[in-house]
Amino acid sequence: MHCYLYYLLYAGRTFKGLIETIDGKKTILLHKELPTVGRYARDSQGLLVPSEKGKRRGHFDIAIINSLHSERYDLKHQRALIAVELALDEGITHFKNDLVKLTDPRNDVKQGFIAHFAREKTIPIDEYQAMKDLLAANPRIGSLIIESSERKANVFNRL
Repeated sequence: MHCYLYYLLYAGRTFKGLIETIDGKKTILLHKELPTVGRYARDSQGLLVPSEKGKRRGHFDIAIINSLHSERYDLKHQRALIAVELALDEGITHFKNDLVKLTDPRNDVKQGFIAHFAREKTIPIDEYQAMKDLLAANPRIGSLIIESSERKANVFNRL
């Protein structure tokens, strides 16, 4: 999924241009696994918690760098204009963690998207409702949740 979406975006030529960073390096606009600016720790339930002392930064599955501000930052600290998080057969914890990265003000994402696909398992009704509620509370995040079981009505699309 990641590679195919990356290919579609790159092949469209819109995101092929090079930009320069503050340290004089050149990079393309479209990135796979762009590090977040914010650092995170995990709580006892495996949820990401923003933390300045966190051991690691997160990563956006696919991101388009904000070219208007690229010259302000070095390559490691670029800001994503658009960030996309993808998941296949993951549960609510993964969904919540994706949402944390996309909505963390330190990451300064202008438009975030989540695309979660359930192929091998069914999304429990309570998890599906929790996903819908979280998205309703974050209207700036576009989403697509698709389940390929008998309950095909479990498609929530807000792009």
